[in-house]
Amino acid sequence: MGEADTETRRPLKGECGKSVSKSIMAKQCKVCEEKNVPNTRKANNRELYLRNKDNIYNKRLEQRLYDCLVQIYNIRCESEEGEVAEGFESVQAKM
Repeated sequence: MGEADTETRRPLKGECGKSVSKSIMAKQCKVCEEKNVPNTRKANNRELYLRNKDNIYNKRLEQRLYDCLVQIYNIRCESEEGEVAEGFESVQAKM
């Protein structure tokens, strides 16, 4: 039985013809380009970010401008005219 088992068990081979054990067959298939490997999450996220980068930056800019306008409005409502100019300068410095 021992000899028959060794004859029937042949080492697995990828497209490149290398003998590979079952434990690293998936890795070897990727190396031999036997099957198309799907993109990783990192690659997918990078592609999506590059496609939507302008939208992301525009949203951030709008949010910053809105926050600054709210601060200016609050400063004007709470303070007198002399203090409004000082508050306005501090908000402009943040931008």
